[in-house]
Amino acid sequence: MSKRVFVDTSAWVALLNKSDQYFQDAIKVYSDLAEVRLFVSNFVIGETYTWLRYKVSYEIAFSFLTATHKKVELSQAEIIYADTSLEQSALNLLERYKDQRMSFTDALSFSIMNKLKINDVFSYDRHFLIAGFNLINKI
Repeated sequence: MSKRVFVDTSAWVALLNKSDQYFQDAIKVYSDLAEVRLFVSNFVIGETYTWLRYKVSYEIAFSFLTATHKKVELSQAEIIYADTSLEQSALNLLERYKDQRMSFTDALSFSIMNKLKINDVFSYDRHFLIAGFNLINKI
């Protein structure tokens, strides 16, 4: 499991929301990532849970939380918790990309990926391309 991929909210939502336009693609991509070490931030987890809870259901949102933590227990995924230096880096990136409508969670994800030298992200969010990362999807 040498390859490392960061997973963004847009990928989790597509994977767990059958009405998402990228649902079928997300299923295929996630299957391809079965042997890859996944990284996610606590901010992405919170954002994903909230989106799924409000737009889909409590059951789906809560199953996302339990499945994510199970992957961590099995050493298939790692949750990165934001600290002060990552948050400051995110603020700097928001200033750098002030012409983009970018979320704080996106900027924090960029900071984490830069710090951990992760270039690949499972995402449908073009902001990752703008920030210089490689989107993993089949669209």
